[in-house]
Amino acid sequence: MSIPFHPALVHFPVAFLMLAAGLYVYHAWNNDAWSQKTAWFLHIAGTIGLLLAIISGRSAKASITFNDRLVDLMDWHETLGYSSLVFSVVLLGWFYVRGNRQEKTEKWIFALVFLLFVGLALWGSHFGGTMVYEEGAGVLTSNFSWK
Repeated sequence: MSIPFHPALVHFPVAFLMLAAGLYVYHAWNNDAWSQKTAWFLHIAGTIGLLLAIISGRSAKASITFNDRLVDLMDWHETLGYSSLVFSVVLLGWFYVRGNRQEKTEKWIFALVFLLFVGLALWGSHFGGTMVYEEGAGVLTSNFSWK
């Protein structure tokens, strides 16, 4: 029996990126150096987590028996996962180039775009959760009985 890495890894990038979003908004509002550095660190950690989740998800996909509904859900889940990774890397580049030179307006624009990106990542996560909790994808079954 192998360890299911994908379910163990997917929650970290979601948490890191949501925290980074809140700190980017706080930084745009308050111009606090600590929030900027912490958001940047969480953004990097979340991006690395996204990459690991994608890699582990490709491996986990091989263990799923697909029906038509799961194929549709998986297509959305994968597309939004890859899109989230690309979007996150682009935002890392934007912040790396402009981070300390951003004026207040650009900080707010960046924070709002980052929030949209996190919404995209959460939407992709929703499809993954739907596959597991509504369709039973990747859930091990057994002959266990309480009787």
